[in-house]
Amino acid sequence: DAYMSICEAFESNIYAESDMIFREGTLAEHLYITIQGDFILEAAIPGRSRFFGGNSSPSVGGLSGLNTKTAPWGCVTFSGLNWLCEISLFASVVHRKSLRSTRFADALTLTGDQLAVCVSVSPKCIAKVYHYAAEFLRGLRALQADEDDLIDYDLLPDGFAKEICEKLDDSKNNHHYTRVLNSPPTDKLKVSELVDMVMNKSITDPDELASILANTFGELNSDDGIYFGMNLEAERNRSLSAMISVIYLLQGEYDRFTEMQSEKNKMSRRLWGQMQQFVGWVAMTKEMVHSMLVFLAIRGIGKSPALLQAMQRDCRTPEDVLVMLMEQTSSKVPSFEALERPERQQLQEAIEIHRAFNFAQLL
Repeated sequence: DAYMSICEAFESNIYAESDMIFREGTLAEHLYITIQGDFILEAAIPGRSRFFGGNSSPSVGGLSGLNTKTAPWGCVTFSGLNWLCEISLFASVVHRKSLRSTRFADALTLTGDQLAVCVSVSPKCIAKVYHYAAEFLRGLRALQADEDDLIDYDLLPDGFAKEICEKLDDSKNNHHYTRVLNSPPTDKLKVSELVDMVMNKSITDPDELASILANTFGELNSDDGIYFGMNLEAERNRSLSAMISVIYLLQGEYDRFTEMQSEKNKMSRRLWGQMQQFVGWVAMTKEMVHSMLVFLAIRGIGKSPALLQAMQRDCRTPEDVLVMLMEQTSSKVPSFEALERPERQQLQEAIEIHRAFNFAQLL
C-alpha cells in the first residue's frame, strides 16, 4: 500500500524549451525524476560547487551509463531517465545549480511531505525510510569531510544511492530494521498477575517494580522493545517512573511516592490526602488499572521524532502517532493489543481527550 501510494503521489510536469525548473540559491523542495527531453544543469558562478569524480563526466542521480556530456565550467547536459535533488526528501538545503530544459521535456516530482504521508500507513516503512535517510545524510557528511568544495546536492556522485542501499541490505542491519518497531508480545496472564500484586500491595520495592514492568509490557523491554529500537531510552524511563508513581498512589504509599523528592519540593500531606480521596472516589477496577498502566507504558512512543516526522503536518502530536499505531498496526503496541475490546475503546477515547485537553497544563 505504501509503495502504491508513493507512485500515485508523484506529480507529472511538462516543460517547454528553456523553462527554468529550479534556480540556484532557492530552497530544494522536490525530488526530480526526468523522463524524457534534454536538460542542462549549470552554476551561475564558476567554481561555486563542482561535480564529483574530478574532471570526468558525472552520472546524474547516481546512475551509470546515461546520455550525459560536459558543458562549459560546472555545467552538464543530459537526457532520458535521471533523478536529482533526492536530499530534499530528508533535509532543508538550497540548490547549488540551476536546472532548465533545452527542449520539450517532462519530469516527475515528489516532496518530503508527500513521502511522509505515503509511508505513514506502515510503521515498517517509516523505519526503513528513517534509517535510509539517516544513512544517506551520514554519507553526505562523510563526502563533505573529504571535499574542499561545497557538496553539489542537486547531483550526487555515481553509485551513491546504491552504496547506501547496500549498507542497509547488510544482514545485521536488516535484522535491526525489521525489529525496530516490533516489541515482544505482552502476556495477558502476566499483566493480570501484576495488577493483582499492585492492588493487593504485595509489591512495593521500586527496583523490583521496574524490573517486573519492563518484563511484562513488551514495549518497555530493555533489549527488544520499541523504545529501545527507536532510541527512546529517556522516554522509556519516564514511562517506568510514571507507572511506579501511579502504583504508589493507588497503594497509598506516601513515603515511597515522595522518596526521591527534595524536602523543598516534597508533596505535602494535605495534597496527598486530597489525591487519595480522588483515588477512593474513582474506585478503580482491575480493568481500569490495567488500561491505565498500558496508557503510561505506550504514551512515550508518540514522542519519537521519526514517527512524528512521518505524520501529516497537521497531525504531528504524540497522540496522533499513538492513534495511528493503535488503529492501523496495533501489533506494534502489544500491550494495547492485549487489552479486551471495551478497554481498548476506552483507552483510545482517553488518548483522544488527552490530545485536545492537556490536564497537566491546567494544574
